[in-house]
Amino acid sequence: MDASAQVICGKSQKLETEEGRTLIRMPDVILFPPNERCCHSILYKRWKKLWIYKELLPSCDVHSDASHINTWIFAALCCKFQELKLDLYQYNANKSLLPHCLFTFQSLTVLELYLFHDLKLLSTICLPNLKELKLSFITFVDDHSTQLFDGCLNVRKLTLDECTWKDEKFVFISSPMLKFLSICDLTWDDGDPNDCQVVTCGTNLKFFSYSGELKTDVCLYSSSLVNGRMDLRSVTVSEWDGKQREAVYHVHKLHKGFSSVESLTGSPVALEILTRAEELYPHLPVFHKLNLLKFGYGTMNFDYGALQ
Repeated sequence: MDASAQVICGKSQKLETEEGRTLIRMPDVILFPPNERCCHSILYKRWKKLWIYKELLPSCDVHSDASHINTWIFAALCCKFQELKLDLYQYNANKSLLPHCLFTFQSLTVLELYLFHDLKLLSTICLPNLKELKLSFITFVDDHSTQLFDGCLNVRKLTLDECTWKDEKFVFISSPMLKFLSICDLTWDDGDPNDCQVVTCGTNLKFFSYSGELKTDVCLYSSSLVNGRMDLRSVTVSEWDGKQREAVYHVHKLHKGFSSVESLTGSPVALEILTRAEELYPHLPVFHKLNLLKFGYGTMNFDYGALQ
């Protein structure tokens, strides 16, 4: 190597060393935002535990690291995260079983699960500090979903978004602190009506919303309910072969559950469906406390028999 080459090499090494020192001196918030610290902590030992000092779990894209998702969940729970959101659309490991500790952890206050596949639950579930629970695109394959709701005694807000039940005929939701309940039942798998009845009882429930195609039999019992919302879609209902009668009785039960509300957003589709069972007209509920009535999606026909 000649003298000029040695000088160039020496300058290059010095530059690399200076850049490395500059990198080390840079604050971690500049190097990586919170949602990337977890994924890149392996690059430099100083970053290794940076992400564990957050109360909120950073978002990490699973992709090919799906086999490590259980390890990540264990790590998050060991660090006592309070809010956890798991979107496992591309999760290709054991699709039906998540770590049991996920459903028995004391510190969780907010839990959101987006699974897009089957979920098996163990019989022992205890989330004493959970305040918000959102379950999306989950198919329950055992009869333990009621235990899940029973194990969340302090939950205030519950959202069931496109959830189905394979082997359960009856699901009971009765959290004493529950104030907000939303059920979306648009049936993303385009299957037949669910052979399952979801019954909700709540002494503190203030808001209930149902949107979907009436493929789940929902029964609501709550005299404390203040606000109700119903958003029905007519396309799939009209395509049921011999299932229109079930839809009528599902709508009737929903209206009875709303009888104590002060504010109601109704559905023109629901009134259309009720015209198929005139024998129910004398048994339609009376809304004694109602002071605000709105109608959502659909064309309103004031000649519907249910309005007479």
